[in-house]
Amino acid sequence: RKIDEGREQDIRECIGCNICISSWHDSVPVRCTQNPTIGEEWRREWHPERIARAGSAASVLVVGAGPAGLECALSLGRRGYEVTVAEAADEIGGRLRFETRLPGLAGWGRVLDWRRGQLERLANVNIYRGNRLTAEDILGLGNTHVVIATGSRWARLLYSALEIPVGRIEGPGVFTPDDIADGVRIEGPVVVYDFDNYYMGSALAEHLARLGHAVSYVTPAGHASAWAIMSNEQPQVHRALFAAGIALHTLSRVTGFAGGDLTLANQFTGAATRLACKSLVIVGARFANDFLYTALSARSQEPAGIQSVTRIGDALAPGAIVHAVYSGHRYARELDADPATLTYRRDAPLGRQRGTGMPGLAANEDLEKLP
Repeated sequence: RKIDEGREQDIRECIGCNICISSWHDSVPVRCTQNPTIGEEWRREWHPERIARAGSAASVLVVGAGPAGLECALSLGRRGYEVTVAEAADEIGGRLRFETRLPGLAGWGRVLDWRRGQLERLANVNIYRGNRLTAEDILGLGNTHVVIATGSRWARLLYSALEIPVGRIEGPGVFTPDDIADGVRIEGPVVVYDFDNYYMGSALAEHLARLGHAVSYVTPAGHASAWAIMSNEQPQVHRALFAAGIALHTLSRVTGFAGGDLTLANQFTGAATRLACKSLVIVGARFANDFLYTALSARSQEPAGIQSVTRIGDALAPGAIVHAVYSGHRYARELDADPATLTYRRDAPLGRQRGTGMPGLAANEDLEKLP
């Protein structure tokens, strides 16, 4: 229909991330990185092309123009709110600015491209690039609601035999994906230590190999990018690492790093091995960049006219891009909504009894509404 109406620019192109199929493998409600209403048409009655008008004359400040912030601003703008977006960097996109430059991820740029194109057509949404705000700045802007969408940072943590991140490792030669994104120069041989287990570790290893470094990939899991089995991408990941000449070390934990020598322990037996390593890139845990939220929460907001300060996306709970987009969209949908409407449907077994005195349920009553 959009093509027939000459609205090709409104089509959300698939980015090929396979999050949809991973939902099926994980037995959770289906999700789509590009379209956060997918899977919620029945559960929450979210329509992909229709959204309720603004419930008040409130103005909203969105701090951060990554996947969550952009989706939030776009959906709020469509509802009719006056929206201001403040982005600290000189360009919008957040994590997408770097991740789309990694091998195989260029198509993910459509997440940014589509939202940028849609936002440019909304006169009630203004984006200010190169604006790093403080809590004091925000208190002086006079917005009714403040949304913190400042993303997350990778941590220099190790991984225990109990399969949890533990023990920080610092010092020369220890890096994270954020350092690579910032353009820090590293020296080979390089070891990418991946216990995030999604795409970042393997994509980063391939990226560094293309730059001419000798790269080894270490993971405590049994395969490279272990979670990618959910998105049907694991075979391609292994082929790509092999083609790039990257040595693969599975079922291995990093236990020490000093003097160009990296010590590994087998995840199950504890047997030690060593690798030559000048640069260790840790792809493991991430922590929310919620310092701005914390600073605002410690201040009195009422004199500034602020009614709410809310975190979304990675600033609330670091996850995949699909989760950030969903988080931003949900905030926009639920702003000023009647709390009684913020429920979702759930399938209930046929004939299930609710309480006493109910002989059963008819087939068309096979629903529950949950908060």
